[in-house]
Amino acid sequence: MPADSEDGIDDKEAASVPIGSLVGTGDTALVAAARSGSSHAFDVLVQRHARRILCVALRVTRSREDAEDVVQQSFERTWI
Repeated sequence: MPADSEDGIDDKEAASVPIGSLVGTGDTALVAAARSGSSHAFDVLVQRHARRILCVALRVTRSREDAEDVVQQSFERTWI
């Protein structure tokens, strides 16, 4: 039996739920669903964390264009 996440949605359910329904889902369940191939779960994770990653990348690169490239490359590597 799959372990439930902190919000009561298990990994298999998160993989098949429409993206609007995943917004309140915890990161643990979203990561598991994304690893199982759910692009919807991955989209929610990107929406949830892209801004924070961009802020960190901006502090490191001091260039908006370079920071945006870093964010994109980070998510590309994560998805693959």
